[in-house]
Amino acid sequence: MLGCNRVSIDIFTKNNEIELCHAVSEQLILAITLPSNLSLTYLTDTLFPRLNEVKDLGPSSVLIISKRKGDLAFVIDKIPKDLRNYFSWLLAPEEGDTVPISNNQNILGWILDGERRIGV
Repeated sequence: MLGCNRVSIDIFTKNNEIELCHAVSEQLILAITLPSNLSLTYLTDTLFPRLNEVKDLGPSSVLIISKRKGDLAFVIDKIPKDLRNYFSWLLAPEEGDTVPISNNQNILGWILDGERRIGV
């Protein structure tokens, strides 16, 4: 992690590991790889509660990586307003290009492929 501009860690990593990594680098980003069987139940029962849990651990940026077209826009538009406003968001859509979302607030940037990054 040393010498990196940014480093990511899976959002479901143990809390103490996230805290330790954040202590080493304030550039830590929480990474969410959306499951290929994404559902509203996953969001409400798993992802949103986890986002609430990690708010106090230090990292303030979240990277969302989608595996299916349409999933990223679906998720970002469903995130509760308090969580949406708390974190800065990096978006990596399966589409390989920016996707329409209802609100660009707190979007830090788009990771489009290995070469193209917007706003990062």
